[in-house]
Amino acid sequence: TRQPHIGARPRAIAVNAADILWNDHGLYQARYQKTGAALIAISQALDRNRPLGGAESEFLELYQRVAAADSDAFTTVWCDPTAYFWVRLASEYVGNCLAPAPPSLLAESAARARGVSDSKSALKAHLADFKRFVLALGIVAGTDQTFLTPLEVMLPFAIPSSRLVISGDGKLLIDALADGHLEVTRDGNKLRLPLTASSIDSLKVRESPVAVAQDYSLTLQPEAFNLPGLKEGEPLRLVPPSFQSEQVSLTARALELIHRHCPATFEHFRQVIRLIALKSSGIGDYSNISHSDLPGCFVVTVANDPYIMADFFIHEFHHNRFFFVEELGAFFAHERDNLMTRSDYYSPFRDDLRPLHGILHGLYVYLAVWRFYFAVYRSGETSGLRRAAVSDQVALISTQLAIAVAQLKRFAQFTQLGAELFEAMADESARIQEMTRSLKFPGHLPSIRCGDDGAFSIRCEEGGDLPLTVKRAILRHAEQYDLHRQCDDLDSIIRASFARD
Repeated sequence: TRQPHIGARPRAIAVNAADILWNDHGLYQARYQKTGAALIAISQALDRNRPLGGAESEFLELYQRVAAADSDAFTTVWCDPTAYFWVRLASEYVGNCLAPAPPSLLAESAARARGVSDSKSALKAHLADFKRFVLALGIVAGTDQTFLTPLEVMLPFAIPSSRLVISGDGKLLIDALADGHLEVTRDGNKLRLPLTASSIDSLKVRESPVAVAQDYSLTLQPEAFNLPGLKEGEPLRLVPPSFQSEQVSLTARALELIHRHCPATFEHFRQVIRLIALKSSGIGDYSNISHSDLPGCFVVTVANDPYIMADFFIHEFHHNRFFFVEELGAFFAHERDNLMTRSDYYSPFRDDLRPLHGILHGLYVYLAVWRFYFAVYRSGETSGLRRAAVSDQVALISTQLAIAVAQLKRFAQFTQLGAELFEAMADESARIQEMTRSLKFPGHLPSIRCGDDGAFSIRCEEGGDLPLTVKRAILRHAEQYDLHRQCDDLDSIIRASFARD
């Protein structure tokens, strides 16, 4: 999911496209610095213009607390995925109060979730939510925090940059953090919640589980997505807390596979991804998702196989990384193509038409996923149907990448930045097809399915028992979803990934 960013800066100098795509660690720090700069700009605009007629005073006082805090503690809190989400909305709400403009879908959804409709009410409610980060700062820095008016949260509530979650139903008012306890109001009753595992008056404080690989700890915390206006977070409320704990071992094994087969990706992953949410296939109307305004996290539907989960993790991490790359500037010459709004184009990766921006994202992430499967294939560590599934993915993704490159060459008009990045990806896709062809996969290579239970099986042709081949799966997908008949060179693309029959 992609939303407009906080003023992506224009690109002024030539750069190494491949380095930007795969190697540059500075992208992460640059975006976090931009988030901090945006917070400063918000406070200055509010202090100078007072659009709420004094109602912004509490936020300005809280901002001063944050500005005076220990820099390491502030950095820890401000690198939480939800901090960018808050800043992104705050920037829009402040801007709309000073210069009225139609709200984005996200801003409108967040305002509606808070029961407000006009710009000033939306801004006031959103500024009040800044207290969640002041609370988090108090926990990280070990300082007490008292609020003039309480922080109102919908349960379950994940305290940013921590493993702490408060479970329950409805709303909770948090009045203060004092002596290692939260002073809260629940249905008119004053309570003190310790910041340790406990249950008081239908409220439960607990710590989210973590999966550990090497010396990296990944928090499994779907409650962090319970944010006003974030529709992707709504179905995660149906995920029982025990589900995350049950997936710790599977998650750790997937991370270890990434470390073994794609060590460079693992190093980037551990630097960026702060938390994830896992769900079953029956929850929500989506499978796996990353959100451009929640950098450093994603949601994955569990398949009970560590190789498939490693695939999902690599996929979603690279969506995250590409969001960071987008901070360098627009990819497409036409602004409409830089948004996920115009779905007119066949994508080999999806069962629906996609915007060009979505196809470019797909090209980028599947380049990385192919590398993983190719490394697994070369390792020889798999056997049986799992080995067949790895072969399937090497051949399938190689061909999908070539189709995506052809689609973008045919329809996209890039900026200079976008053209350089696309050229680097297209060159890598061409190398991948050569490497795949060298493996001499036969034309009858079977297409393999992996169920949610982790069981592999050979797919069959519709209405029969004949095995479905990878070649036929590619052609069948285009027959069904290339609604505008944009791909007239599929046969030649497919031949480039397989040995001659």
